[in-house]
Parts: sequence; structure tokens; C-alpha cells
Amino acid sequence: MLSIRTGKRKVGGDRAGSKKSLIRQLEEDNIREEEAIAYLKELQESNLELNDDLLEIELRQMEDDDQILSDFERRYGDLVNKFVESAQNEFFTKARELENNFYQNALRVSRMSCIALTDPGRWADDPRGAGAFCGRSTRRVDP
Repeated sequence: MLSIRTGKRKVGGDRAGSKKSLIRQLEEDNIREEEAIAYLKELQESNLELNDDLLEIELRQMEDDDQILSDFERRYGDLVNKFVESAQNEFFTKARELENNFYQNALRVSRMSCIALTDPGRWADDPRGAGAFCGRSTRRVDP
């Protein structure tokens, strides 16, 4: 059984039969009808005040939740952007290194091929062959 205390009187009842229970209790306590109505109005006003307070608390909580979610989304977005930027920088740095290495190797191979095709005997005495032309050796063998 629920009990509500306000002032000097105690009114009780359960949800299903609260009205009947309240009327029975009021009759048992020999409370006049005017007093009961005034008491019920007081309880109703208390309920309205409580309802207003709860709605205000709910609104503040919703605003706080929205602020927390906004902060989380902003911070998470910052982390994602930093990760993407970092990954892109690393990717392009590695791609640039690979491009430079490829270019250097392609240049070396093309020089060696060009020399080997134009004058195959020119580097015959050099054990490294046409590779000497690529800056590995300054010694040149004349035919």
C-alpha cells in the first residue's frame, strides 16, 4: 500500500483501487468533504509541481546528452581525420620512394642496355660489363 504524507494527514491506496481506498480512508478518519477536497487539491498541486520539476530535469538531461554526443562525434571525427591524413602521408611518402627507386633502377638498366646494344665489345675487359658506364667505374677500355 502506498502512503502519501503531506501536512498532518496520511492518505494511502494502491493504483487499482486508489479512489475507493481513499474514500474509505477519508470516511474512517471522519474527514469532512470540504477538508477532503482541499486536501486533494493540495495533492494535485503537489503532483503538478513535481511533474514540472521532472520535465525540467528531463529537458536538462536531454540537453546534456546532446552536448555529450556532439563532443563525442567531433572528437571521433578528429581522430578519423588524423588517421586518414597520417595514412595518406605515409602511403604517398612510400609511393614517392618506390617511384624514385624504380626510376633509378630503370635509368641504370636503360643505360646498360643502350651501351650493350651499341658497342658490345667496348666493356669486354671490365668484369662488370656495361655496368661500369653507370658510374661504378671510371676506367674505360678502348677497342
